[in-house]
Formats: sequence, C-alpha cells, structure tokens
Amino acid sequence: MYEVTLYLHSWIRWLLVFALLYSLISSGTALASGRPWTKANNIARGSTSGFAYLQLIIGLILYTVSPLIKVFMRNKEEVANDSALSFFGIYHVVLAIIAIVLLTIGGVKAKKALTDAKKHKMILIWFGLAAVVLLAAIPWPFHPLAAREWFRF
Repeated sequence: MYEVTLYLHSWIRWLLVFALLYSLISSGTALASGRPWTKANNIARGSTSGFAYLQLIIGLILYTVSPLIKVFMRNKEEVANDSALSFFGIYHVVLAIIAIVLLTIGGVKAKKALTDAKKHKMILIWFGLAAVVLLAAIPWPFHPLAAREWFRF
C-alpha cells in the first residue's frame, strides 16, 4: 500500500501544479485583457481545489503508512538533525495544509465575488499565495532539506 500511495501522491502533485498554474495564468491574462469570468475559469478553480483535496487525502494516508514517518514519530527528539525526517514529519504536511487552506479561501472568495474582475483578482491573490507555499512544500530534486526525483516510477 505504501508504494502505491507514494506513487499516486507523487504524480497527482503534477496535476495540482499544472491546474494551479493554469488557473493563475488564465485569471491573470483575463484580468489584464478585461475578459469576463468564464465557465473554463470556474472549471479551473474547481479542478485546482479538487486536485488539492485529493492530494491532501492521499498525503494523509501516506503519512500514516510511511516508514519515514514511523521513524520520525518514534524518535522525534533524535531526528531534529535529520533534515529529511524533519521535512516530511513536520514542514511538508504543515505547508501543504496551509496551501490548501489558502486555495480554499481563494476559491470561495472567487465564487462569491460579484464582478468578473474581482473573481480573477481573488484567484490571483489567494492561488498565488498558495502556489508559493505549495512550491516550498514539494520535495523538488534541488530541495535543500529533502531532495526527491522529478517523477516516481
């Protein structure tokens, strides 16, 4: 179960990253050109949130079955010097939850906004903040604390 969950979590991250980038680019260009909020914008908003929630659920399952997290939980005091254990045991999950909260706030604010420009602005602000936090939470190959490969096979 661990390997399948890890594989899914690794690959769904790309769906989330691309959906988030699409939402930001779409709203940014629409706002700059004065285009209205479209069904495609709404689908992008919902898809981004959906991928984030799916990623969260899989990540929480992974957190309960990961051998790395089991080591972290048994040796919390001793692992303070192990950057990978600290990253996955604390920072990764906390940053991911913060990013999802920001996405949720932005999605709700965009959905409730009364003007098209305000909808696009809400996506740019809140999804942009979420993107920064999310990009910090992902263990990229160049990550200083817990480098991982681009794609799991």
